[in-house]
Amino acid sequence: MFKSLLNLVSKKIQIIFLPKNAHERTCKLVRKCLEETNKEYIKKLDNRLKRKKGIKSRFEYFLFTQPYINILVSIILFYLFLFIGYFIVIYFKETWIRLVFLASYIIFSLAIPIIITILTPKVKRIWDKQWKKNLQKYLEKTQLQNKKNEAKQRFNRAILYYRRKGKPINFLVNLLWGGIIIGCLPDTTFQEALTTTKPVPIWNANPLGAIGLIVLPFVYIYNSVRYDIPIAWLENILAQIELEE
Repeated sequence: MFKSLLNLVSKKIQIIFLPKNAHERTCKLVRKCLEETNKEYIKKLDNRLKRKKGIKSRFEYFLFTQPYINILVSIILFYLFLFIGYFIVIYFKETWIRLVFLASYIIFSLAIPIIITILTPKVKRIWDKQWKKNLQKYLEKTQLQNKKNEAKQRFNRAILYYRRKGKPINFLVNLLWGGIIIGCLPDTTFQEALTTTKPVPIWNANPLGAIGLIVLPFVYIYNSVRYDIPIAWLENILAQIELEE
């Protein structure tokens, strides 16, 4: 269920960010090469885990093939402790019992997802080899094996394109960060309002700061997905050409 939901969200995002020019098509092809390389690494680990025997190996394989189990466990724990907490509040008036329950909830809600993450087998990648494979795949798809200078120009132009297009959003992100950290956080009234975690006191203390806190995460995520991550991909694959020269 989680996988199908994430696939649906991914498709919607791809529709929103359809490539409009040669630079975006270059980035999309680099992303496709990266996805293919990741699938190869995952397939190798999947085959290796399948060959192992024993309860531990089967459990590791289960965690590996169900990457959303951590989210599911966290949700189940949340509602389980919420259900138990409801009865504790009703039947136990002692403060120490409530504090013990709260401490237990915090420990388990943090410890169990961390333990699952540690036990889940990880795909071991060597950074340079991975990006070298990505470069090889790109050159094969574009038939530029003997025209690396042309590929290099494409990457450089695409990087400049994404930096140019991302400047207004970068400016907005920096403006919001500066406004919140320099203009709002030093204010003791705003600090006290933040400790309440209630929207109304925060808004009354500083409306612009409240708007910044709401808008910043969305603008920052959009900027990262739309511009920063593609630039990082293009720079990494460009570095492989420069290393081979």
